Amino acid sequence: MKIYTVTCHDVYNAGASLQAFALERYLQSKGHDVRILDYKPDYLSSHYSLTGVNNPLYDKPIIRTLYILAKLPGRLKRKNSRKKAEFDQFKKEYLLCSDRIYSSYEELVNDPPECDALIAGSDQIWNPLFNNGKDPSFFLQFGNDEIRRISYAASFAVDGLSDDDAERMKEWLKVFDHISVREQSGIRILKQLSYEGEVVCDPVFLLDAEKWLKLANAQREDKRIFIYDFDHSSVIQELVNSMNDEIISYFPMSGVTSVDESGPLGFLRNLASAKLIISNSFHATAFALLFNKPFYVVERQEKINMRLYDLLNSVGLDDRIVRSAHDIETMKPIDWKKVNQHLKLIIERSKIYLNEALKENNI
Repeated sequence: MKIYTVTCHDVYNAGASLQAFALERYLQSKGHDVRILDYKPDYLSSHYSLTGVNNPLYDKPIIRTLYILAKLPGRLKRKNSRKKAEFDQFKKEYLLCSDRIYSSYEELVNDPPECDALIAGSDQIWNPLFNNGKDPSFFLQFGNDEIRRISYAASFAVDGLSDDDAERMKEWLKVFDHISVREQSGIRILKQLSYEGEVVCDPVFLLDAEKWLKLANAQREDKRIFIYDFDHSSVIQELVNSMNDEIISYFPMSGVTSVDESGPLGFLRNLASAKLIISNSFHATAFALLFNKPFYVVERQEKINMRLYDLLNSVGLDDRIVRSAHDIETMKPIDWKKVNQHLKLIIERSKIYLNEALKENNI
């Protein structure tokens, strides 16, 4: 079967890149001809723009020019950074993208890719707080009626929708033949919209730990603490300040031994070599589970904690959520045997869903 997946695959975020790769490779292993739709609208293409103005206060004549000139040295440095180079290389080497790059929903409607099935997912493609959650492209509103439309582990990432978002999504979801989401909170939202769906695991769980280690040329080690904090969390900073261990952080922060803001494979290697992982990231937590690494999860400031809550609840690890540095004092060691049993059942159920949804005689 010829399949295109539709996700946020090229946004310079390690989790986004790795989940796109995982779904691609799993589908390939089942004999399908798979491509990732290289959909790059403006709002997903400005990460290394030299001329962008994100703050409307500065988007005015003369002020705009002065703002761009002030930001230019830093932007040039980031554009030539190791991080960008490694992400670009990962996309080139590991993500099988469509020959055409689509820059708008209108282009998809006017010249849709030829395929047997479209799969929306995974990650936060239906998050109404982001532009992609308001974009009909991520709800597969293009292509002919004969194409099978499936969602796999799509995430709303929130626990409720506004009336406007609910009305729009209810209409767009009509085209789907099979709907699955990544969190129980997503099932509740679907029910509010009068739809049924299944909860499946994030695509990164479709590949086992050994495949990920081989991809990254990494070893399971217990070297140092790894921090992944893109929220500038005061709780994580407090934890760092209380520790005397060697600490490596993905993002710059005070009190750490070193910073390694690398691409997807560097992200995997740091996780594989960690003796403890502290993050507010869904995918850092997912790989902590896959690699059986001790971890703490710190609450996010934004309203997208539900996906982390649901992931931890599904494997019986609600107690790994840290709201203050004192919370770690009463935490018990993780029973990995029980966790792995939970994961095995979830992964098996998810594979059954996907395989059944793509059966040739399943209309």
